[in-house]
Amino acid sequence: MRRRRLKSESGEIELIGSILAWILLTMPLIEIRPEIIDVYSRGSIVLTDGFDCRDIKRSSIIERVCYLEKRHYLVVNIKGTYRQYCEVSVSTYAALMGAFSMGHYFQKEIDPGSNHDRYACGSRSLV
Repeated sequence: MRRRRLKSESGEIELIGSILAWILLTMPLIEIRPEIIDVYSRGSIVLTDGFDCRDIKRSSIIERVCYLEKRHYLVVNIKGTYRQYCEVSVSTYAALMGAFSMGHYFQKEIDPGSNHDRYACGSRSLV
């Protein structure tokens, strides 16, 4: 009985080795593409490596937040529509992410309707 078990283990090791070899050989064929999103009143942008994107589950209006710290550029998905905001400080971004009610904070502090376009990008192209 002991010999049969060793043969079985040997076959399993060969199978696992074959699977690993296949994975390693096919990995270079997998192309990783950057994510492209459509931003309201701006068009398409590429979410480069510098973006910190987070899916939001605790808000009824905010679905996703992406922040590019080096440019202070914020993109927020509000009920399925991406909108952009410029010159958003790191502290404002952190306050949004840590707010008890993200939607309330967003509407009060960032949304153009409540802030007289403080964070409006206008014609600036930051990405």
